[in-house]
Amino acid sequence: MISPKHITIAAALALGAAGAAYAGPECEPRPQSEWLPSAAALTHLTLARGYEVREFEIDDGCYRIEGRDPSGQRVEAYFDPKTLALVRSEQDD
Repeated sequence: MISPKHITIAAALALGAAGAAYAGPECEPRPQSEWLPSAAALTHLTLARGYEVREFEIDDGCYRIEGRDPSGQRVEAYFDPKTLALVRSEQDD
């Protein structure tokens, strides 16, 4: 027989898994004093990495851009603000 305790645990695990699927980008938390200045980050992403940036902002501790990736695809991308490592990218159709 399944106890109410087991049902509660199963429900909590299911909700946790669903939350993880919709979690935002995972940039390492760090003080903004360690971040690359936004102007330098934007310059690097456009000139060195080939992104066409239409929107640039801070979101959940990451630098977030909307625009086009180097292949010309519309993209929403999140970058670590210290290293500019790509954390997550979603291409639009």
